[in-house]
Amino acid sequence: MGLRADGTVVAAGDNEDGQCNVGGWKDIVAITAGDNPTVGLKADGTVVAVGDNDDGQCDVGGWTDIVAIAAGGYHTVGLKSDGTVVAAGENDYGQCDVGGWTEIVAVAAGDYHTVGLRADGMVVAVGSNESDDGDYMGQCNVSGWKLFNSVDTIEQERYSNQPQNDEQYYPCPTCGAGVALFQNHCLNCGQELIWNQEENQQQYVCPICGQPIQAYQRVCGNCNRELIW
Repeated sequence: MGLRADGTVVAAGDNEDGQCNVGGWKDIVAITAGDNPTVGLKADGTVVAVGDNDDGQCDVGGWTDIVAIAAGGYHTVGLKSDGTVVAAGENDYGQCDVGGWTEIVAVAAGDYHTVGLRADGMVVAVGSNESDDGDYMGQCNVSGWKLFNSVDTIEQERYSNQPQNDEQYYPCPTCGAGVALFQNHCLNCGQELIWNQEENQQQYVCPICGQPIQAYQRVCGNCNRELIW
């Protein structure tokens, strides 16, 4: 799969279940793929999916206010703007039991398990803790993990590390690497960068839709793209 700068999507490969039928997609800001389905996050916070739907993993048409997506083997996960999580698809191992999760800032999915990162730096996980062969693997043993102090602390640290007088470099909204003013692409992650050249250097615009955003804003208010500084 490939996400184009204009929000359309291309795909190549096995299309037995229609997982490559993405030619009509537009306004897409993120894509992910499971074993058979292909999932896309639209700029308006809704989600589209094509491919195998035997377990309901493509039943995402009613989702709204989504800011991030992940696809497991046979399930799909969506992170909502309020920090809650939704899931659809196979739930034989409890991998879709995310209804009680709150204050989540990122999600990921394996074949039969789902992982969430909380705003306080803690990690939660549900689903199978074994391999396909039934061997104990422990992939959900993350309850003791604390990856950082808090999202707010990280933002404060990042802000304090920014030049206060010299405004030549800015953080990439996708990966956080330093980029020069009016640089076309981030050299670290390849993200296309759009600049508001009519405003002063303090102004930023969303790299996806071009709408003005504030420094260290978490989500673009226009296209719902999650921003990383």
